[in-house]
Amino acid sequence: MKVFVRSSAGAVVEVKYPFGGPWSWQNRGGYSTTDPIAIAGPNRVDLVVYGRKGDSTVASGYSWHQSWAPDQWSSYDDWGTAGDGFVGQPGEAFFSGTNVDVLGVSAEGHLWDTHYDGAFWSGWLQYGGSGGPSRVIGSPSAVFTPYGGLFSLLVRGSDGALWDCWPSHLNCVWQAHGGQISNDPVVVSAASWREDVLVRAISPFYVAHQLYANSAWAQCIACYDNFGGVMA
Repeated sequence: MKVFVRSSAGAVVEVKYPFGGPWSWQNRGGYSTTDPIAIAGPNRVDLVVYGRKGDSTVASGYSWHQSWAPDQWSSYDDWGTAGDGFVGQPGEAFFSGTNVDVLGVSAEGHLWDTHYDGAFWSGWLQYGGSGGPSRVIGSPSAVFTPYGGLFSLLVRGSDGALWDCWPSHLNCVWQAHGGQISNDPVVVSAASWREDVLVRAISPFYVAHQLYANSAWAQCIACYDNFGGVMA
């Protein structure tokens, strides 16, 4: 088992527990300004972080990548910036055995994607499409859906609403869920044709839920199930 964390100095640290052995720590280095995302595939692990370029005291919105396959780590790849530099956290959708999409939001609110096809990464490409928010804020959330080899992408727009799409060749036809949310959406898919999305709703702050099942979003657009509680 492997766990990846960010140290107080900004380095990525791997914490691993081999079968029958004690926990061990290994410094993976780098200048990370976000928590790392780890993508596990067949005989492969990919780490993606946002970090710094050159002078370790200057944050510059760069993206960095490191891979483990099959028994050793690569050096860090400088994936560079997109737009005016990345903000928030990277997001990922892993699907179809070898295909991976890593998602990012640039400072001007554009959505970006780099795709791994089992052999090569595509480099950062900007999403197009129609009907979406004027800007994306925060970090994107995505999940592989077992139906049709798609992944579902959800974001928080600059209007404060939840938006979703199923990307097709870097194009999105966006659907607005209305309401007002104050955090990045969290989405999981536990079964075919089902997605559960959790957000923090505004006024008052509470855990809100929407369900996608049987080809449609349950309840209604712009309303949520109230899971109760008071969120700080």
